[in-house]
Amino acid sequence: MIERSISYREAARQLVRQMIAEQASPVSLLSSTLNSTADGILVINAEGKVILFNERFLDLWRIPLELLALRDDQRLLDHVMQQLVEPEVFIKKVVELYATPHAESFDTLYFVDGRVFERYSCPQEIDRAIIGRVWSFRDITRQVQAEREREQLRTTMIETQQAALRELSTPLIPVARGVLIMPLIGTIDDERASEIMEALLDGVALHRAHTVILDITGVQVVDTQVANSFIQAARAVQLLGAQVMLTGIQPQIAQTLVHLGVDLGMLTTRATLQDGVAAVLR
Repeated sequence: MIERSISYREAARQLVRQMIAEQASPVSLLSSTLNSTADGILVINAEGKVILFNERFLDLWRIPLELLALRDDQRLLDHVMQQLVEPEVFIKKVVELYATPHAESFDTLYFVDGRVFERYSCPQEIDRAIIGRVWSFRDITRQVQAEREREQLRTTMIETQQAALRELSTPLIPVARGVLIMPLIGTIDDERASEIMEALLDGVALHRAHTVILDITGVQVVDTQVANSFIQAARAVQLLGAQVMLTGIQPQIAQTLVHLGVDLGMLTTRATLQDGVAAVLR
């Protein structure tokens, strides 16, 4: 009988210890879980007081323990805000969310030191009653930097391609000392006309040219605007002490220019590129 009584008491003690362990386990599990997440977690109660946070939150916001020990919410907020590029936007969002307890929010925070955080906030509820607000912060600095680098690479590639296309659309070929040829193909709009002007002036200065032959054999349409761009280019080149010769004018283009009343009198013209080169070299 005595042995039975002892065994009963020991079993009761084990049961009590088990019950205590089960009561403490969820708290330990919650703490361990919060400190294992990559996000910084902050929980604020309905009165605006800090009631829970994890270690990641302290690391992300670089909050010293001595400041945390003061439990001064205003000083903690000041420490947070002075790290941000737009602290007024940060605090405005905080005020808006506390004014609308049911609202959720997701936005991006930019720091003066270059870091970037994602911020998510939602109400904390128990049995459908809002008892506070949960804030979650994630450092996305590396992702943002990688995206910026990819965007910069894309921009550089586009600029390189555009530069190559410009060179192809306005090729300038030295054929003799002081003589350059620019064969043009396709449509000439305002942008391309400006590129032609720039290439001509740069080429004349670089090669110390006295003659530039503009060959428009591959240009199917020449209207008043295009013709005027040639005239302006010729005038600009003349200011550098060189002249422009226009070659390759098709019969239909010549007829159009006459019909439009375009005066190309200041331009020397030849029927073909070969004729132009021969005339210059002669």
